[in-house]
Amino acid sequence: MPCSDKFTIDQDNKWICPKWSNAADVNGAFEKVIATAIDSELFPEVLHGQHSEMYRIVGAPGIKIERLTTSLFGIVAVTACLIACVRNADGSIKGVWISKRGEEVLSSGQLGVMAAGGVRANQTPGEYILEEAREEVSLSPDVIKQHARKTGVIRYAA
Repeated sequence: MPCSDKFTIDQDNKWICPKWSNAADVNGAFEKVIATAIDSELFPEVLHGQHSEMYRIVGAPGIKIERLTTSLFGIVAVTACLIACVRNADGSIKGVWISKRGEEVLSSGQLGVMAAGGVRANQTPGEYILEEAREEVSLSPDVIKQHARKTGVIRYAA
């Protein structure tokens, strides 16, 4: 990743920046480095020559970064996933709905959950699920609000 005058590197090769005084400065420093990487085509398999949507950096209030670059910086991204199940009368799970991805999307033809993806910087996971359920599987926000339940958190490294 290219370095800019906004970053300095200590002996342990950790990026530090004494010039940062607020979130806008941090965001600007990341934007400059990322724009240079995109313009220079340094990571074409990851960045595809384009900017994407912004993600929040977990644990860093107000700090945002391009979605496609989170893995390049080793930054944790927040995703949300809607899994639909059918229950028996006693409440036990009878089955799980599986969807097949359309031809126009990434991993087309693959089986997966109802709706899932990265939560943008300006959203909560719940807001994201409302939007994606409508967009990906035509479920209205009212149906989701009535039936969906937050069930937990899964941590994984991709």
